[in-house]
Parts: sequence; C-alpha cells; structure tokens
Amino acid sequence: MTDKPHAAGVMFQLADGRVLFLERSDDTRDHPRKWCFPGGGIDAGETPKVAARREVLEEVGQRVDRLGAPVDHRSGFVTFRVQRGGPFDPVLNDEHTRAVWAHPDEAPQPLHPGVAATLDKMRQRARGPRYQCGGVRITAAGRRNMALDVKGTLDPIRPALPTQIEYQRRVDALVDDMSASLLYWLRAAYRANTPATVELAQDSAAGILQAAFDKLSARWLRKFDDLSFSLSRWFAAGSKERVDRLMKQGLRKAGFTVRFTMTRPMRDAFDAVVDENIGLIKSIGEQHLANVRVALNQSVQNGRDLGYLTDQLEKRTGITKRRAAFIARDQNNKATAVMVRTRAIEAGITKGLWLHSAGGKEPRPEHVAFSGQQFDLRKGHDFDNGEGIVWPGTAINCRCVMRPVVPGFE
Repeated sequence: MTDKPHAAGVMFQLADGRVLFLERSDDTRDHPRKWCFPGGGIDAGETPKVAARREVLEEVGQRVDRLGAPVDHRSGFVTFRVQRGGPFDPVLNDEHTRAVWAHPDEAPQPLHPGVAATLDKMRQRARGPRYQCGGVRITAAGRRNMALDVKGTLDPIRPALPTQIEYQRRVDALVDDMSASLLYWLRAAYRANTPATVELAQDSAAGILQAAFDKLSARWLRKFDDLSFSLSRWFAAGSKERVDRLMKQGLRKAGFTVRFTMTRPMRDAFDAVVDENIGLIKSIGEQHLANVRVALNQSVQNGRDLGYLTDQLEKRTGITKRRAAFIARDQNNKATAVMVRTRAIEAGITKGLWLHSAGGKEPRPEHVAFSGQQFDLRKGHDFDNGEGIVWPGTAINCRCVMRPVVPGFE
C-alpha cells in the first residue's frame, strides 16, 4: 500500500451485487479495449475522494456526494465503493466506448489488471470457513448457532410503507389531473353547445358531448398507459432490491451468507409483479372514465344538468382514489410476499412460520388461528375458505408475513 495514491476510482455496486464496468476506447494510452471502473489520476492539490468524484462526473456523468470505504488501495490506486439502489445509464466521454452492469464473477473480459487485482482481493476477503446446507452458505458463526439452537428463524420482511405511499401518490396525482381536465372541458362543451347552437347544427346534445368526451378519454387512457409501465417497473425494482437487501442482512446476522442474482425464478416473479400492476393501473383510468361516461349521459337526460355532472365527477374521483389506495396497499403486500418466498427458496429455505399481522378491521379468523404455525414455502397453505392455496400476503388484502426457518433448525 502506498501512502500517497496517484489515482482514484469508484466501484458502483447495486443491491444484487452487480457493478459498473466501462470499456476503455482504442485511443487510450493505457490498456485500450479493457474493462475498468470509472477513475483516473489525482491532480495536484486534490485528495483521492475529490479526484474520484471528478473522474466519475467526467466519465459517466454522475455526481457522487458520499463515497463508501475503499474496496482496495494498492499500487497507488484507491477504489471507493458507492452503493446504488438501481442502475443508471452512464453518459460516457471519449475515453470509453461501452458500459455494462455485471456481477464481478461474470465480469466482461479482458479486465484492466488493476480491476482484476481489486476483484481478486475482494473475493479473498469474502472467503472463510463455510459449509453448505441446502443452498445457504453457513459460516463458522452460523454453525455454532445451529449447534446451540440459537435462532432458527429470520426476521419477517414487511412491506415498505413509503413504497405504498409513493405508489398511491403517483396514481392520485394523475387521477386528480384527469378529473380537473374532464370537469373543465366538459363544462366548456356544455356552455359552447347551448340548445340553440345544437338545433342550428342539427345534431344532438348527447352526440356533441360524447364526441368531446371521447377525445378526452383517449388522451387520458394514453396517460394511464404511460404511467402503468413506468410505475410498475419502478415498484417491482424497488420491492426486489429491498427484499434482497433485507434477506441478506437477516442471513448475515444469523451467520449465513448468500449471493443473490437475477435468476430465472426471480425474473418470473419480477415480471409477474410488473404485468399485474400494469393491468391494475390501466384499469383505474378505464373504470373511472366508464363511470364518468354514465354520469355524462345521465346529466344530458336530466336536461343538461351541469350541477349533477359536477357532483358525480367529484364523487367518482373519491371512489377512484379509494380504489387506488387499496391497490397500492394490496400490491405492496403481494410483491413483497412473492419476492421473499422466491429468494428464500433459492437460498435453500423451504419452511416458514405464518405470522398474522394483527391489523385490519376484519381479520380472517383462520389466518389468526394459524399464526405461528409452520408451512412449506413451496406448497403454500389452503385454509378451505374458497381462496385456494395462498401464502402470507398473497390473498386479497392479506397483511400476514412469515418468518423463514433456516435449514437445520426445523
């Protein structure tokens, strides 16, 4: 290790273990066409951290306020770790041609020699006396815990309330905008098409107002389509990253280690969460517009009663937002439950303890009675209540969670 490093860089790392690699261009003097981390030389008067931040801004267009501890400090080059909640699209300068997020074990080749040495050192530090048990790698501390029967279950991973709140906030904002737009333009259409103008145009009031509504409806359905894709992917990605992080933390505290990647089962779970939410978010807009169409027809039948239409729009907006709140809560429960179960099974954990949330105005009696009982994560449980096979948090409005049972403690 050198006392005065001459270069500094950053290893961006995601919750699933992937890091950012950059391919050096053909024009670079040192190691062209090799893959590296963002970084470069330390200018006169700079500290390593200042240089690392400057290089990251120049090479990938990212501002980094906080740098983690160095992952390596060798041969005058210091590499800092920066944890990211999700990947970003680097804005590359002419020093690099490509960028890719990959796990260190699946890093693109050939690697810059310094990066290869850094990754090797990280692997060496991660090694230790471990034993294999059903997919979970057990450290010496974990083995002692098993011998002493110290803690056989992991803490439950509960849905994140901030995620639910943000989900609902985004939907509510679009519902409010849509309602305000509908009210404004339908009022304008009413006033522009008085009985006299309608008679002069030889058209019906219902036809004119329906034509105006159809244009508005098409516009807002497109907006809900856009929101459904962006919000669903944000929601699924955030749920996955949180479950991975908390599951690894729980295993680490118990003396176990496991590395999560985007496996086929997790990809299937992720895609299922995205697809279900796309359909639900779209349905919020579709159902609201269908109800407004009925109210519009009724107002025309009532003699072009604009007051009636206004009242109905306000009522329907409240109903729609209450439905959106229910969807946000229910989907937050389901997404967390599905991803926790998927990750637990991948780690070799096949048993769980069902825990009732003790919440809700009308708890399911069978869920309350089953709380604390063990079940098979691969099979779920059938309460014979008509809902079929379910897992904690997957039935409609179910807020139950589970404690994963670590292999060897059953």
